[in-house]
Amino acid sequence: MLFKLLSIDFSLSAISLLVIVAAAALVGFACRSRQLRKKQLRIVELKKEMIHNHAYILELQKEYVALEMKLQSTETPVLQISTAFKNAFPENEQEFEASAQEKRVAVN
Repeated sequence: MLFKLLSIDFSLSAISLLVIVAAAALVGFACRSRQLRKKQLRIVELKKEMIHNHAYILELQKEYVALEMKLQSTETPVLQISTAFKNAFPENEQEFEASAQEKRVAVN
Protein backbone atom coordinates (compact mmCIF):
# COMPACT_ATOMS: atom_id res chain seq x y z
CA MET A 1 0.00 0.00 0.00
CA LEU A 2 2.85 2.38 0.83
CA PHE A 3 4.41 1.71 -2.57
CA LYS A 4 1.21 2.64 -4.37
CA LEU A 5 1.01 5.99 -2.54
CA LEU A 6 4.54 7.04 -3.50
CA SER A 7 4.29 6.18 -7.14
CA ILE A 8 3.07 9.06 -9.24
CA ASP A 9 1.67 8.49 -12.65
CA PHE A 10 3.43 10.92 -15.00
CA SER A 11 3.04 10.76 -18.73
CA LEU A 12 4.71 13.08 -21.21
CA SER A 13 3.97 13.25 -24.88
CA ALA A 14 6.66 13.73 -27.52
CA ILE A 15 5.28 17.12 -28.58
CA SER A 16 5.29 18.54 -25.06
CA LEU A 17 8.86 17.23 -24.60
CA LEU A 18 9.98 19.05 -27.76
CA VAL A 19 8.27 22.25 -26.59
CA ILE A 20 10.04 22.06 -23.23
CA VAL A 21 13.44 21.44 -24.89
CA ALA A 22 12.90 24.31 -27.36
CA ALA A 23 11.88 26.70 -24.57
CA ALA A 24 14.94 25.75 -22.52
CA ALA A 25 17.18 26.30 -25.56
CA LEU A 26 15.67 29.75 -26.17
CA VAL A 27 16.11 30.76 -22.54
CA GLY A 28 19.74 29.56 -22.61
CA PHE A 29 20.41 31.38 -25.88
CA ALA A 30 18.90 34.60 -24.50
CA CYS A 31 21.01 34.42 -21.32
CA ARG A 32 24.23 33.74 -23.23
CA SER A 33 23.61 36.48 -25.79
CA ARG A 34 23.02 38.93 -22.92
CA GLN A 35 26.37 37.93 -21.37
CA LEU A 36 28.16 38.36 -24.69
CA ARG A 37 26.57 41.77 -25.26
CA LYS A 38 27.75 42.96 -21.81
CA LYS A 39 31.28 41.72 -22.52
CA GLN A 40 31.35 43.44 -25.92
CA LEU A 41 30.23 46.73 -24.36
CA ARG A 42 32.96 46.40 -21.73
CA ILE A 43 35.57 45.74 -24.43
CA VAL A 44 34.47 48.84 -26.36
CA GLU A 45 34.62 50.90 -23.16
CA LEU A 46 38.16 49.67 -22.38
CA LYS A 47 39.32 50.39 -25.94
CA LYS A 48 38.03 53.97 -25.68
CA GLU A 49 39.81 54.38 -22.34
CA MET A 50 43.08 53.07 -23.82
CA ILE A 51 42.84 55.45 -26.78
CA HIS A 52 42.19 58.35 -24.42
CA ASN A 53 45.17 57.39 -22.23
CA HIS A 54 47.47 57.03 -25.24
CA ALA A 55 46.39 60.45 -26.51
CA TYR A 56 47.14 61.94 -23.09
CA ILE A 57 50.59 60.32 -23.02
CA LEU A 58 51.36 61.66 -26.49
CA GLU A 59 50.27 65.14 -25.39
CA LEU A 60 52.59 64.95 -22.37
CA GLN A 61 55.46 63.79 -24.58
CA LYS A 62 54.80 66.72 -26.92
CA GLU A 63 54.99 69.15 -23.99
CA TYR A 64 58.18 67.46 -22.77
CA VAL A 65 59.84 67.81 -26.18
CA ALA A 66 58.80 71.47 -26.33
CA LEU A 67 60.41 72.08 -22.91
CA GLU A 68 63.56 70.22 -24.00
CA MET A 69 63.80 72.37 -27.13
CA LYS A 70 63.30 75.50 -25.04
CA LEU A 71 66.09 74.45 -22.66
CA GLN A 72 68.44 73.66 -25.52
CA SER A 73 67.79 77.03 -27.14
CA THR A 74 68.69 79.02 -24.02
CA GLU A 75 72.39 79.57 -23.59
CA THR A 76 73.67 79.09 -20.06
CA PRO A 77 77.28 79.46 -19.03
CA VAL A 78 78.99 76.17 -18.38
CA LEU A 79 81.78 75.93 -15.81
CA GLN A 80 84.10 73.02 -15.74
CA ILE A 81 83.98 71.33 -12.38
CA SER A 82 87.73 70.83 -12.13
CA THR A 83 88.48 74.54 -12.77
CA ALA A 84 85.84 75.73 -10.35
CA PHE A 85 87.04 73.26 -7.72
CA LYS A 86 90.71 74.32 -8.07
CA ASN A 87 89.82 78.00 -7.77
CA ALA A 88 87.66 77.42 -4.73
CA PHE A 89 90.17 75.27 -2.80
CA PRO A 90 93.88 76.04 -3.33
CA GLU A 91 96.14 73.01 -2.97
CA ASN A 92 98.82 74.50 -0.68
CA GLU A 93 99.19 77.31 1.81
CA GLN A 94 101.02 79.67 -0.56
CA GLU A 95 98.24 79.53 -3.11
CA PHE A 96 95.72 80.05 -0.30
CA GLU A 97 97.54 83.15 0.95
CA ALA A 98 97.93 84.49 -2.59
CA SER A 99 94.24 84.04 -3.32
CA ALA A 100 93.35 85.66 0.02
CA GLN A 101 95.57 88.64 -0.85
CA GLU A 102 93.93 88.94 -4.27
CA LYS A 103 90.54 89.01 -2.62
CA ARG A 104 91.64 91.71 -0.18
CA VAL A 105 93.06 93.81 -2.97
CA ALA A 106 89.85 93.41 -4.98
CA VAL A 107 87.76 94.56 -2.02
CA ASN A 108 89.88 97.66 -1.41
